[in-house]
Amino acid sequence: MQVNRNIINGILKEAHSTEVDYKSSSNLIPLNEGINKVVEHIHTAFDQSITKYSTVDKLNTGNAVYKNIDRYLKTDNHDGQFIQFSKTSLSDLALLIKREEKYINKKAVLYNSRKLVSFKGKKNLPTV
Repeated sequence: MQVNRNIINGILKEAHSTEVDYKSSSNLIPLNEGINKVVEHIHTAFDQSITKYSTVDKLNTGNAVYKNIDRYLKTDNHDGQFIQFSKTSLSDLALLIKREEKYINKKAVLYNSRKLVSFKGKKNLPTV
């Protein structure tokens, strides 16, 4: 793996919350000999992690993140374009996470509603 440009951005989200915040950087991180190894280790750790919470559907290339990648790869690839690409992708990724969390919460409410309805009128309700 060869790193050509490196930038660190962050997404902040608490568990079970639909609020998503993100912080984007406007500066590239200077490359050095060890950066390729660090990025490779991070990539491997996330790829092998059993605690994956969300994945991007690789077959659905119509989502905003993939469109940004495709658009970026078709440009001249200078530093300014990379920084803009990373900011746009970060914003779109935050929206995808927010949308997914709302969907998960909606399913949980529907599931809990069904559980309540199924116990309606019964004398011995389960305790929680």
